[in-house]
Amino acid sequence: LSARELTLGNNSKLTIDNNLLIVSENININSGSEIRLAGSRSQLITTHSEDSKISGNGSLYIDQNSDIPSTYRYNYFSSPVTTVGQNTFSVASVMKDGSTATSADSNAMDMNWTNGYDGSTTSPITIADYWIYSYGSSGNWSQLRKDGILNPADGFTFKGPGQEQNYTFEGTPNDGTITATVSPNTSYLVGNPYPSAINSKKFLEDNSESIYGTIYFWEQHPGLTEENDEGHYSSNYVGGYATRNLTMGIAAPNNGEDGVIFREPGKYIAIAQGFFITGSNTGGEVV
Repeated sequence: LSARELTLGNNSKLTIDNNLLIVSENININSGSEIRLAGSRSQLITTHSEDSKISGNGSLYIDQNSDIPSTYRYNYFSSPVTTVGQNTFSVASVMKDGSTATSADSNAMDMNWTNGYDGSTTSPITIADYWIYSYGSSGNWSQLRKDGILNPADGFTFKGPGQEQNYTFEGTPNDGTITATVSPNTSYLVGNPYPSAINSKKFLEDNSESIYGTIYFWEQHPGLTEENDEGHYSSNYVGGYATRNLTMGIAAPNNGEDGVIFREPGKYIAIAQGFFITGSNTGGEVV
């Protein structure tokens, strides 16, 4: 579906199934209304380059799957939506148990939370919010837990329930120009803030003065340590960063160890994918 403007009346529902919803101007999602992007190929693409043109207190639903089956291994996420009525988000407010993938009649459940170290495969799933951290332009990890506030461009770390898991994001879709500020020669965990894939080459070109020309994606060995010592100790974080620059992607450095082949990042950055950037000698605004 392609439109100049899109309005959903009160308590209406529009479901897009494995397809694109393309809107060039205003989107009004009235109270109680929902845009549901069902299937792994559905995306909302807005084609203007101005400030957000989203209005209303309705919600967008969109899924992202994690293929990490361990409670001990990190995901690096971002969010394609903000909390309804706000221009920020917390993980608890936008991220839902998507065990039932989004469809016209699915029900995304609030996740259970534990103060302990391990999530579990309950129904709804249980997540340990101890592992939710950001890494802002101050150059330090900051523990957020489930209610910490993040800006649309921020990425965050997250550990799952111990199985491959689908998550549903629910909130106001991010739209328009989104910016952040990176300090000189400092790493920053950001993420794709849109309900569509983004072009890594365009991102690097647009920000060539404020960041160095490589972005980094964490890849962890599916095993733990050589001794298979399960746990959350940092010695178990065996892996490395896959990289992407203007011309190519390179898999994480220990590619092929123990028969494991890490993924080579492609040109497009997936919905809800977190990644590291590094500020240039001057740093500055990241668009």
